Amino acid sequence: MAYANFYELLEFVEEHWEPLAAALGKKASIVALLKRFDNLRNTVANNRELVTFEKELYAGIAGQIRKDVSFESD
Repeated sequence: MAYANFYELLEFVEEHWEPLAAALGKKASIVALLKRFDNLRNTVANNRELVTFEKELYAGIAGQIRKDVSFESD
């Protein structure tokens, strides 16, 4: 089984955007969401609990990405 750190996935998205563009939408938008997601993930990885708005933001970003991948964009 292969394992990638989240920052490696973010680098992959930035370096190999073209094959992902149809599923993920606008690059600037998704990269900004992924960077924010990574910041929140780092908070958890450093053993600090997220406050309520951070939990909601984390869930919202994940939901937005799931929606973008699941449906065609306008």
